[in-house]
Amino acid sequence: MFAPFIKNNLKFINDYFSLLLNNNKSTFPQSIILYGEDIFAQYLLALNFGKILNCQNTSEFNCNCINCNWITTNSHPAVITVSKLDFKPDNDNSKTVISVKQTLALKNLLATTSEYHRIFIICDADIKTPNKNEKEKISILKSNNFSFPYEDEEHNKFWIPKGLNQKVFQEESANSLLKVIEEPPPRTSFIFLTKDKTDLIETIISRSQCFYVPSKYMQDNDLTIIFDTLKFYPEINPFEIGDIATTLINQSDTLNLEPEELFTKFQQFIKKTALNNTDNPTYVAKMLDDINTLNKAQMQLKSYIKPQAALENALFSIYKNWT
Repeated sequence: MFAPFIKNNLKFINDYFSLLLNNNKSTFPQSIILYGEDIFAQYLLALNFGKILNCQNTSEFNCNCINCNWITTNSHPAVITVSKLDFKPDNDNSKTVISVKQTLALKNLLATTSEYHRIFIICDADIKTPNKNEKEKISILKSNNFSFPYEDEEHNKFWIPKGLNQKVFQEESANSLLKVIEEPPPRTSFIFLTKDKTDLIETIISRSQCFYVPSKYMQDNDLTIIFDTLKFYPEINPFEIGDIATTLINQSDTLNLEPEELFTKFQQFIKKTALNNTDNPTYVAKMLDDINTLNKAQMQLKSYIKPQAALENALFSIYKNWT
């Protein structure tokens, strides 16, 4: 039923949805939020949902019916990706947000009947030259027989999925979908992809079933860049903040990490530290505050604040949190 990557790495997700879909496909949720660090895994999972729900045969992973073939090539008329780059009406010139024109076009589409189970995968995205981690994830998705909306292997440019946030999926656009999310036509599902479900407005969250999608990429050796520089965390010398930030930025450049990935690794490092201190609720609460500080720093990156400045601000806030 599910792709090998999902079976091997997302056991809870695989088991839960296999049971749900085997029992009765009509009970598939009308709105789902997938959240976690690995947006690639979320996108693969969302495509796999579309494939299972529209398969003309037995919903086996290797099925070659016309619906399954359309979905694996990302060309199915009813399994649609909606992002700031995708599902754009001809009169929509917006480039940085999912616009109200897009949500209106989506609702107009739903006003027509369909023989398919319609899946709308709503996410952020960029077209770019992938870094090392993204290349690995692209390889995984393709080895599981799925394709992206845009691939230019000759020029090494790929459509890269990213998590939604309220800067890209703004309140006006999100609110315009609320009624159709709450009362969709039969056999219609919305799937939102995000790193943190709180990056969406509360009214979307309240109308959706939320599922955490873990990442297999945040292994201990992946966090070495943070551990080596911040091994005394939560202690931070305020007079060394500039040097710490410079060291981390330089090391991430050497490893071909995007600044956002560096901040994500920092968050994972803190989460791991918190799990080792569950006997001290005060420590854990402060560490959760630090994770939220890094969330804000990631938002600063999207506002074109330089990574060095955003990281220094975050480190100073973390220092103040512990003093």
